[in-house]
Amino acid sequence: MRQTGLVGTVGGRWALRHVSSKTSLWTGRQKCRHAAVPKFRHYCRTRDDFADSDLIHNFGFPYSEGFCRQQFGCNSEKVVQLLEPLIGEDRCKKISNVVSNRIFNIVPAVEGLYDLGNVAAVSRTVEGLGLGSLSVISSADTKFKHSARTSSGSHKWLHTCRWQGTRECLEAAKDDGYNIVVTDLQAAVRLEEVDWTQKTLVLFGNEHAGISSDARELSDQRVMIPMSGFVESFNISVAAAMVLKVACGAVRNGLDAPGDLSEEQQKVLQAVYYAKHIGSNSEAIVRNLLEREKRAEVAIE
Repeated sequence: MRQTGLVGTVGGRWALRHVSSKTSLWTGRQKCRHAAVPKFRHYCRTRDDFADSDLIHNFGFPYSEGFCRQQFGCNSEKVVQLLEPLIGEDRCKKISNVVSNRIFNIVPAVEGLYDLGNVAAVSRTVEGLGLGSLSVISSADTKFKHSARTSSGSHKWLHTCRWQGTRECLEAAKDDGYNIVVTDLQAAVRLEEVDWTQKTLVLFGNEHAGISSDARELSDQRVMIPMSGFVESFNISVAAAMVLKVACGAVRNGLDAPGDLSEEQQKVLQAVYYAKHIGSNSEAIVRNLLEREKRAEVAIE
């Protein structure tokens, strides 16, 4: 079977690729052989490039209609209208479902990690549970240990903020009205006793050293994860999964809704996720299509 797909612009014109596919007898999966043009994967964002915008918020829902107008030159509804024909129907349904389930008022944060594998594992856990953002606290001179583990692309869909220090991050969260909850082996508060329906930042420390003194000082509540064995701590991704599962469940039960975004915020996030799916040239594609529409309108007149 031979298909033709739109992959981007070359010299101001749309570039097409031809795909021939056949089903493997061994795996049953489709294998594709592409012509000599860049693969779609090359266009995908490996990080949240949108974080450089001055209209992005560090906590809570980060995007706005103002951000869409700045980034793409039009509102979110127009971005969706222009990009939707370039995305498969099943993928559009998946994005719509993910958007409706997103939670942004629970903000996970990690400090003291030096293994990129742990950062990737937490990122995967956070995104998989339906949370939309992650704060990573590490000084500028932190040297991360490389790892073979990956985030499975989850980082692409998260709004990730990097902070130079714990105090900087937690004070900013407090100023924004967030309750600070930290995990601590010496804590007495159970997970179920926390009011997760209010805006909350949850801090996870290094699995060996635990949380920092600044985290203890600035925390509003310290919680412990119940353990019944000989080991004294969980791997950080496991700890994050256990705590955030409880937090997300409480939020969804309290709202009687799958996510905490308003209809307007969902429209904006859908536009952002469409752009992330298309890749790093999504802005150029939207602006190109807008220009085409303007020229067509002038021609009609």
